[in-house]
Amino acid sequence: MPAIGVADTIRNALSLFRETLPVLGRRVLPVLALAQAIELLPLSGSWLLLLALGLASWLAVAWAGAYSLRVLLGARFRTVVVSPSATSLALFMLVGAYITLTATLGVLLFVLPALLVIAAASLAPIFALEQHCGPFEAVALSTDCTKGSLLSVAAVVLLIWLAIIVASALLGSAAAFAGPVAVPLTYIASVAAAFGALFHYAVVVVLFERLHPNPPLQGTPAGKPAAPLS
Repeated sequence: MPAIGVADTIRNALSLFRETLPVLGRRVLPVLALAQAIELLPLSGSWLLLLALGLASWLAVAWAGAYSLRVLLGARFRTVVVSPSATSLALFMLVGAYITLTATLGVLLFVLPALLVIAAASLAPIFALEQHCGPFEAVALSTDCTKGSLLSVAAVVLLIWLAIIVASALLGSAAAFAGPVAVPLTYIASVAAAFGALFHYAVVVVLFERLHPNPPLQGTPAGKPAAPLS
């Protein structure tokens, strides 16, 4: 099998993202806008209210990510059911928290480079959504898929997140010098950055398609992933 090409992966992901943009803009953008509005609210009031607002924002962002991933998967694999269930959403959030915690501990303990951890676990959210796998099983399946192509996957992930970080910084800097309209522009910039970050899931779907040519989707057993790409 051919090796993963960084440019080819990003080109296919851009095509997929453009294809699904109308649906994502209509269904996901309002949710992200609400989540960003909650995060920009003044931090005052009782701790219960602040906790409730933080939880609401976190759930909104998690749902936006899960729904976006389902839409992107549905564009490539027509058997995928778009609407995520409560179970798949909960597992999706657990997998995300587990990956974040593992990568953070790897950085703090100087045991595992965070980038390689994220790259190895990059397909785990798909297994959580489509197979209702728990964090350990989802990450193990993702690691099996990316084995042999880990450095290529890491290069793609690094490039995408660097682009997202730079774009977010540019948007934030532009809003900071906007004078009297700085607050609304900051809000618009934060929503645009959050929406742009969803492009990461388009990359994940393209990688999933390349690394697992016979992907186990809704209603089928997880099975063993295909042989890794060289």
